[in-house]
Amino acid sequence: MRGRFPGFYAVATVDEALAMDALAIARAGVLLTVGAQSAFGGLPGVERSTSKMEECFVTCRAAVRESAAFRQLDAWEREGIEQALFAVEM
Repeated sequence: MRGRFPGFYAVATVDEALAMDALAIARAGVLLTVGAQSAFGGLPGVERSTSKMEECFVTCRAAVRESAAFRQLDAWEREGIEQALFAVEM
């Protein structure tokens, strides 16, 4: 994400940059766990893992959305981040 959204990282604090990195990882985790739930939904722990990953994603998304760095961005870069990271489409 650092290469795709340089404007965010240029103005972000260390904590804001880490929140963005965590958001990208959490989004990937949601995609993986939802896929695993579709394939192996009957296995113990798969549904719980999916729920925990979704909680992490929502927390990270809120941290980025509420950050000063995100609010400072122009509309184009904010929209790019929202489209790339704020939703999970299966």
